[in-house]
Amino acid sequence: MDPEDSLGRVLNAYKLANETVGMRGRLHEAIRNRDEDELDGIALLMGHERKELVDWACAEGVVKADECDKLLEALEALYDVIRVDAFDEDGLKALSRCAKGKRKVVERASE
Repeated sequence: MDPEDSLGRVLNAYKLANETVGMRGRLHEAIRNRDEDELDGIALLMGHERKELVDWACAEGVVKADECDKLLEALEALYDVIRVDAFDEDGLKALSRCAKGKRKVVERASE
């Protein structure tokens, strides 16, 4: 269940998702019923502004003040496990060093 471990991150997100299912349900309902000018739909859809979203939900009374931290923790964990195409710069550099000299050009036969 260690959030720093690859599998632990998934298990932690799963646990937090189950613990916050009611809060997230109320949040999703509030988003569906929101004034379109009040929140940026694309940012919400992409999940990049989780803190702003939770702050909005708390201010609107969608979630109780004592639930806000738990909801933010769950949204952060869930976002973390679905970001499958996000790599840090150092990790990419290390992968490219490992592949150096091992790449091979494969040509397709022309028809």
